Amino acid sequence: MSNMAILRIHGAVKAYMGNRQLLTYQWRQPWDVPGVHDITCHVEPYTLYNIEYSCGPNMELCKRKDFAREPDFPPENSPPHANHKLGIVTQDFEQLAKSIVEQYRLKATQYSHNVILMPHGDDFRYVSYYEWQRQYTNMKRLITFVNSKKEWNVKMKFGTVGEYFDILKKEIKKAEENGKPEPVITGDYFTYTDRDHEYWSGYYTTRPFDKRMIRSLLELLKVTEIVTSYTTAHSQQYGHVFVGLPEVLGALQNARRTHGLVQHHDAITGTSAHPTVMDFEKKVFDAISKLQQVLGKSLQQLLLTKSNHGLPIKPLYIQSSPETTLSPKVLHLSESGSSLVFINGYTQRRKEVQSIIVNTPDVEMFDEGGHSIPVQVSPYIGEHTAKYGYTTGKFIILKYYQVYFELSIAPVSCVSYIIQKSKSPSTITPTVSIYNGKLQQSGPSFFDIRELQGNISGVLKIETPHLVTEFSSINGTLQRMCENRDKGVCADLKLDWVSYQTGNSNAYTFGTSVKAIQSLLGVTRPIIVISGKLVSQVRISHAHFQHVVTLYHNEGVQGKAVHIDNVATLNPKMNPDVELMMRFETDIVNEHGRYFTDSNGFQLVSRLYRSELPIGANFYPITSMMVLEDKSRRLTLHAAQPHGVASLGDGHIDVMMERIPMSKGKGLEEAVLDQKPAPSKMLLSLEHASSSRPSQLGNKDFVEFPSLTAHLLNDHLQNPIQTFMIARVQSSLKPVLTMLHHTLPPDVIFSNVKTMMTDGLAFSGTGVTLYRRKSSCVFMDGDVSKAPINLKTLFKNVDIDQLDKMALTHVHLDKPMTGQQNIHLEPGEMDSFYIRWK
Repeated sequence: MSNMAILRIHGAVKAYMGNRQLLTYQWRQPWDVPGVHDITCHVEPYTLYNIEYSCGPNMELCKRKDFAREPDFPPENSPPHANHKLGIVTQDFEQLAKSIVEQYRLKATQYSHNVILMPHGDDFRYVSYYEWQRQYTNMKRLITFVNSKKEWNVKMKFGTVGEYFDILKKEIKKAEENGKPEPVITGDYFTYTDRDHEYWSGYYTTRPFDKRMIRSLLELLKVTEIVTSYTTAHSQQYGHVFVGLPEVLGALQNARRTHGLVQHHDAITGTSAHPTVMDFEKKVFDAISKLQQVLGKSLQQLLLTKSNHGLPIKPLYIQSSPETTLSPKVLHLSESGSSLVFINGYTQRRKEVQSIIVNTPDVEMFDEGGHSIPVQVSPYIGEHTAKYGYTTGKFIILKYYQVYFELSIAPVSCVSYIIQKSKSPSTITPTVSIYNGKLQQSGPSFFDIRELQGNISGVLKIETPHLVTEFSSINGTLQRMCENRDKGVCADLKLDWVSYQTGNSNAYTFGTSVKAIQSLLGVTRPIIVISGKLVSQVRISHAHFQHVVTLYHNEGVQGKAVHIDNVATLNPKMNPDVELMMRFETDIVNEHGRYFTDSNGFQLVSRLYRSELPIGANFYPITSMMVLEDKSRRLTLHAAQPHGVASLGDGHIDVMMERIPMSKGKGLEEAVLDQKPAPSKMLLSLEHASSSRPSQLGNKDFVEFPSLTAHLLNDHLQNPIQTFMIARVQSSLKPVLTMLHHTLPPDVIFSNVKTMMTDGLAFSGTGVTLYRRKSSCVFMDGDVSKAPINLKTLFKNVDIDQLDKMALTHVHLDKPMTGQQNIHLEPGEMDSFYIRWK
C-alpha cells in the first residue's frame, strides 16, 4: 500500500493539522526507520465526505452541487432571482461558480501543495442513470466554465483518487527539491469522535459473539487453505485423483469471500441493523460448516490410502446453528477405538495439552507411534440456569468427562492418535474441591469431592513448572502470579468483574454519562477447584458471566501463561445500558501511566490515560494484546478476538466483555438487543526485563514490541490446533504427515496462505505471505535468526516449478524470482509469493 485517503479522525486533530497544513503527509510505521514503506496520506478536513461537506466550510453552498437533490445550475446568462418567501437570492451561474471556487480556495489553505481532492458523492449514490447524468452534466459545465476563466487561476478535471495521488507525488517531489520535505507522522488516530465528545469506542466490543465467530472462521480458514493447497499439489504430482476438487475449491473461495465480507465496517464492528446481523451470522455459520467439510475431504485425500478412503473424517467441534458457538462433540468410546486427527497449521512445533469430551472415565490413549500416553480425566461441569438463561452460580457434574493429554506435533503437519474405552485404565484423576457451596452430581460420582469454606485471609495456591498463582478463597478470582524460578518476578493482580451503568451509549459510542461503576464480586461465591497433574482449573459463575482460569503443568510455551475463558451472559431485559468489564488492579508501576495496545497485531502503541476527557475517550481497541510494564516487569494480556480496553488508573486494566447500548445514532437507528452468550479466550503472561530501558517521558513516538515468548503465546491463541475424528480406527490412516522439510525461524510465520484458482475453479498454485515479527529488545528471551528463507526447499514431497513475488493481496505479480533461492525479510516486513507447482 502506497497511498491512502482518510476521513474519520478526531475533529480537533483535523483542525490542528489543517491549521499547520499537515493534511498530506507520509505515514511511517514504527519499525521502518528509513521510511522505505511510507504511505502517502491525504486527510479530508471536514466531518464527512458527502457533497455538502467536501467542497469547503460552507455546507449550504456546497450542497448546491448535489444535483440528485438540488436543481441544475442556472443558465449562464440568467439574472439573479430573488425568492422573497424564502428570503434568499439565487445567484446567476457565474456568481455561483465563483462562490464554489472560493470554497475550494478555503479548503486549499489547509494543504501545502497546489492540488486538492474534491470528492463528489456519498454512500448509496449513483444507483440510477438519472443521477449519473445530472451529476456529470452539471459538474462538466462547472469544470468547463471555471477552466475558461484564466484569471481565476484554477484548473479543474474529473479524476480518480489514484490520479490525484500521482499529481500529489509530483508536487511533493518538487517541494523536496526546493528543500521542503513532506512531514512524517507515526502513530494512529484512536479514539475517534466527530462531535459532542461522543467517542467511538463502543464498537471495539459491540456484539462480541460475532467478533468471536468471525475470528473462529479466520482460524479455520488459515488451516484449510494450507492443507487444501498442499493436498491438491501433492495429488497432482503423484497422479492421485482428487474427487470433487472443483466443489472443494468453490467452497474454499466462498468461505474466503465471506471472511472478506464480514471485515466490512458495520460487520466486524457489530454496528449493523439486526436483520443484517442475522444475515452475517448465517453466512459465517455456513462458511465454517463448508470449511470443515473441505478440510475433512482434504485430510481424507491426504491421509488415507488411495484404494481405501474408509469412513469420513469429521470435525470434533461443531456449530449447530448461527446462534451458537463451536462446541466439542461428546465421543462415545468403544473398546475398538476411534481415531483423532490433529492439524497444526502453525509454523512451529507444538507440545501442548489438548482436551476432548467422552462418555466414560475408562479411557486409554495412544500416540502416533502406538505408545500409551498419560491422560487426566476431569469432571465435565455444567451450571444451572434460571429465567432468561441466567446462570445461578450452582454447579453440577454432568455425566460426561473431560480428558486431557499432551500432544506433540510438528510444524504444518497432521498427526493421528487413537482413543478407546479400556477395561483397565491408568488414568490420572484430579482433586476436586468446592468452596462456599455445594456441587450437585447427575449420577454416581467417579471423583472424590471436598467441600470447603473460604475465608478472607485464605488463598488457593496452584503451582506449575513455570508459574505460581494465588486465588481468593472467597470469590475465586486470580490475586497474584509469579514466575516459578530463581529471582522470578511477581505481580499482584486482584482480578474483578465490574459493570458500568451508562446513559447514552449506542452501538458505536461509549456513553458520555457513566452513572455508576459497580463491583460484581462483593459477596462469597461458589468456587470449583480442579487440581491435576496435567491441568488445574478454578471456575466461578455469576448471572452476568462464567469465568474459568486454567493452568497447564507442562514445560512448553503453553505453560507460561494463565489461560482465561469467559462467557458473558448479559441480558437486555435485565441489564439495559450496562457495559460489562473484567478488571485487573495490579501493582505494576507503569511509568507516567503509560500502557500499550497492539496495532492490528503489528506493534504495540503507547497510550496514556487523560483524566480531562470522558471515560469513552480513554478506551482503545486491541486485536491481540495489551501490555502494562515497569522497569523490571511486563504483564501482557493476550486476546483471541477484538476488545475495547482501558487503563483508568496506575496498574489497572479494564477489558470490555459485553455491552447493551440502548441509544440510537451514528447511522444505526436502533438499540443493540440481540445479545447471545459470548465466549472469549485470553492469556495472561508475566515477564522480567533482561535489560534496562530508556525513560518513556517525552518520547511521543514511543512504541514497543512483544517478546519472542509473547509472540509464541499469542500464536497459541490465534492458531489453535484443529481436531477431527474418525468413528472407527482405520488401518489405512497415515499416523503422521508433515508438509514442511524444516521449521521456520520462530519470528517468521505464514501470515496468509491462499489456494490460487482460475475463474473455472481449476487449481493454479499457492500464494504464501511471509511475515517476520519484530521483538522487544528489553524483554528478550531467545535469539531470533536473520537467516534467509528458501521457499523452494521448504515444502516436503512436493516440487516447485516457478516462484514469483506478488503484491500482498495476491492479485498482481511483482517480479519473477528466476534463479533466486533465498528470501530476506527485515523485522516488521512481510512479502507475498506465488508458487506454481510441478
